[in-house]
Order: sequence, then structure tokens, then C-alpha cells
Amino acid sequence: MMEGGKEDSASTSCKAVERPILRVQRSMTSPASSRPRAAVALIEHPGSERRFLLLKRAENPEDPWAGHLSFPGGMRERTDADLLDTAIRETFEECGLKLTRAMLVGTLPTLEAGRDVDRPLGVASYVFQLGEAWPLRLDAEEVSAAHWVAESRLRNARSWRRGAINRRRPEQHYPYIELEGSLLWGFTLRVLARHLGLENRLSESS
Repeated sequence: MMEGGKEDSASTSCKAVERPILRVQRSMTSPASSRPRAAVALIEHPGSERRFLLLKRAENPEDPWAGHLSFPGGMRERTDADLLDTAIRETFEECGLKLTRAMLVGTLPTLEAGRDVDRPLGVASYVFQLGEAWPLRLDAEEVSAAHWVAESRLRNARSWRRGAINRRRPEQHYPYIELEGSLLWGFTLRVLARHLGLENRLSESS
């Protein structure tokens, strides 16, 4: 999404270049989330600078994360062969990217989503790398915008903040990153922090 302080439009095609496959943990799970029922896709564009796809959730008064940033993903359906199928299907439905199993470069440890709003749910996270150019086609009912976020922006300590951003728990302060007026926090930020080795930022942000 951003490089040098500027944001890349989601409507612009992105083209991956080949790079060594990342070493990603494949079997670790957290005890509280050992049986995930949902999945997300962490999609990388490994060009001159690695970028990650984040979707801005559409406004919905029943959605506690409305307007915030998240990965493509959702609950497993009966027609899904497994949670990897869930991540692939949800990505296509939400933003039009047709992922394949060949694009999978690893998985991340299962984490809980929704614990900050008393809706704990084990979620599997799958890491994909794009190998060709695709425009995005957003489902307006679920997604209002999409951004490719530069790794340097996520690693910049000055991007990290902590504040009362959970409308249901205004007394609690959470780590977050603000990206073009949208908030990256909670489960999505925890997954990215683990993927990039930035777990310490979750407690050190101020």
C-alpha cells in the first residue's frame, strides 16, 4: 500500500518477482486455538520491497471491526475441503484474487481472533506469494478498500501506537498502526507481527 509515504491503489495490478521461499512455521498452534474453524490469507507481493494485502472492512453497525483493516478470510463452509480451501475461496469472494495451492509458501501458528470483543475463534493463517499480475475486484458488501502495505511501514517503530480503539472496551489500550485513516490492530496485527518477528512491538508500542 505505501512506499515512501505514498499509497498504491488497489486497482493497480501487482506483479511478483521470484525470491527464495520464506521459512514459515507449519505446525505450531496455541493451546487455546488448537482447532481453528476459520482461515485467512496473508498475501505477499515480493517485488523490490515486500508488501502485504490488507482489506478495509465495509461499514456495518453489527461488525465491531467495521472500517478496520484485515486479511481476506472467513469461516469454513461445508463445501470447503479444508481450511486452506476456505482461505482461497474467501479471498476470491472478497477481492477477486484467485489463489492456488501452488502459491502457498507456508502457514503460521493458529491464533485467536475476536477475543477483544468476547468472540474468541481459532483462525488458521496461510501465507501466499503472487506469481503474476492481477487487478483486485472488491465485494462492496464486505470490503470498502484494499491496500498493499510496504514491509518498511510495518517495521517502522514510529508507525506503532497504543490507544483506546475498541469501542466495546474503551478502558483498554491496544497496539495499532494507522494506515491512511484506517486501523490495523488485534488479530491481523498480531499475525503480521509474528510473521515479521515483531512480537515485542505488541507490548512496547506507546
